[in-house]
Amino acid sequence: MKYCKAALAIAAALSASLAVADDFKTINGKEYKNATVTRVEADGIIVRTAGGISKIYFVELPKEVADRWLAPIRAAEQAAEENRIKEQQAAEEKRAAAERKRAETDKVADAALKQSLEKFQAAEQRATKAYESAAKGALSGQVFVSSRGGENFKLGAVPVGLFARDAIDTLLPAVKQNAD
Repeated sequence: MKYCKAALAIAAALSASLAVADDFKTINGKEYKNATVTRVEADGIIVRTAGGISKIYFVELPKEVADRWLAPIRAAEQAAEENRIKEQQAAEEKRAAAERKRAETDKVADAALKQSLEKFQAAEQRATKAYESAAKGALSGQVFVSSRGGENFKLGAVPVGLFARDAIDTLLPAVKQNAD
């Protein structure tokens, strides 16, 4: 899309000068009398004379003549390059803003997780104190885990850790929210 705009700018800049017939003489001495420039390309001009259609390369023309035809192309190319640079800067600013927003979101999420972890640790300490004052006994047996699909998994004799329900209830939502 942006290249089409550059091509249109080049065409508009050259359209006024294409209709005028002119005489051209190359640096090798070849002459084109009453030549009409029909098209300007990156490396030369296409001219129509009584003898037919020819392409004259810019390197074959005197510098001042070549510059006359190259000036609008260079101006349009420079405008296109400036436009590309502006678009690139805008895209970079947008990316940087998104990165800042993501960093701020991560910071808030980290703070919420830290707060939930502190609540969990406090609940765990309360549970430890409650455990220390509770009647002691031994727990033995096998562990079965039941999944949501109704499947049961037997873990056998494994060490089991017990946590107070209120400690888990404060930690799990924060962990889930951070994972999301």
